[in-house]
Amino acid sequence: MAVTSQKVGVALKIFFVIALSVYFLIFNVERPRILVLHSYALDYNWTQQVNEGLMRVFKGRTDFSLHWQYMDTKNHPSVSFKQKSGILARRMIARLRPQIIIAVDDDAQDFAAKFYVDNPEIKIIFAGVNGELRDYNYENVDNVTGVLERLPLAAVKDTVPFLLKSAKDPNDIKIINLGDTSGTVRRDEKHILAFDWSPLNLIDSVLVGDFEDWKSAIIEASKRADCLFITNYRQIRRTASGDASFVPAKELIAWTLENSSVPILGGNGFVVEDGASIAISASAYEQGEVAARLALKVLAGTPPHELAVTSTQHFLVSVRGNLSEKFPRLPQIYEAFARGTGKMYDSKPRE
Repeated sequence: MAVTSQKVGVALKIFFVIALSVYFLIFNVERPRILVLHSYALDYNWTQQVNEGLMRVFKGRTDFSLHWQYMDTKNHPSVSFKQKSGILARRMIARLRPQIIIAVDDDAQDFAAKFYVDNPEIKIIFAGVNGELRDYNYENVDNVTGVLERLPLAAVKDTVPFLLKSAKDPNDIKIINLGDTSGTVRRDEKHILAFDWSPLNLIDSVLVGDFEDWKSAIIEASKRADCLFITNYRQIRRTASGDASFVPAKELIAWTLENSSVPILGGNGFVVEDGASIAISASAYEQGEVAARLALKVLAGTPPHELAVTSTQHFLVSVRGNLSEKFPRLPQIYEAFARGTGKMYDSKPRE
């Protein structure tokens, strides 16, 4: 009798394990799938911060499964690589069959997500997009919504006068925008040129491809402008021909700071990470948080076209060292904000 009871007990345990396994298998198969498709790789701070924003909203949720794909186009900016990376992303989408694609930054739209416009099986939520909706055929479609990334130019304009060594009539302040020739910079440049900088004066926007041209632009800008606004420089080649490698960011910024006679204001937080004193940037955390909230609303049954496309509302201030020593007119709230958001850096950048 004891043996029979023992066998029944073992059988019940086996049945329980099998039943539990089947339950979890069915549960995982039936759960909605969200694919987070990044244009860049995890070695890029922006990507890490977008992910942190996403997980602030998604943390603890078990009613869907999360999957991740990184296209790595920042490190490999050639069109051929982007096309191949887009093909790989679309193959993954075909295998995974996600209900929602959260596509981050412009390359993820251009080489993958836009191919699913009006697809009734897939909803697209974009984030970190510097371009326009029409660039990806996202206008007036039922299965797309998201959050645009825009430089906080109003905050940049408010900051510039404080960076000058002495008070100056705003009408006399001249700014030059400087960047590399990447797609992101070109998209940002359109908004920079269209922005109303008055009473300040944006006198030029210069995009260069190699280090010698960058050096020339810095020297020339020092003669013509009161402040340099730098957005991105991660794709500056060592030479125009021959050495096509990118100049390390810290090396480029070190040269820039040593040779510029006018203050540098960054448009991305990594400008300060690389050695500059101050940057006013869009918040990658916000991009992730907004995209995640939109995804949850879509999962709850709201069609994407009923969720309004939004744009950058928050910005971050990144600071290196004691700003009051370099810019004594700058209000202390800048340093306080940087400290409060973890964007205060040591006086010298780490190697």
